[in-house]
Amino acid sequence: MTVAPPSVEDFASIKSKYLASSPDIRVGRVSEVLASESLARVSDVPLDDFPVTSGLVIVDANGGQIATAIVDRIDGDSVVIKYAGATRELAIGDIALRFTK
Repeated sequence: MTVAPPSVEDFASIKSKYLASSPDIRVGRVSEVLASESLARVSDVPLDDFPVTSGLVIVDANGGQIATAIVDRIDGDSVVIKYAGATRELAIGDIALRFTK
């Protein structure tokens, strides 16, 4: 069963829950997808905690893994990721998780 990406309001609540569960987790939101090149933009993240080539996981609103990814580059106030192994197409609103430790 495919789970839709969370709304902006739901994202804030989900982000708070992740942050409360671990001080070492960073949470962002997929804000743009270029599926033909397996690229996506992740916004609302502290850029210093997303260095180029660092790994992350993309999950749905229920925490189900959609894909793994690496940071391809920093672009303005967001990061561009290259993803692989997607169980479905990424969508705007999907959640990006990165553990800093």
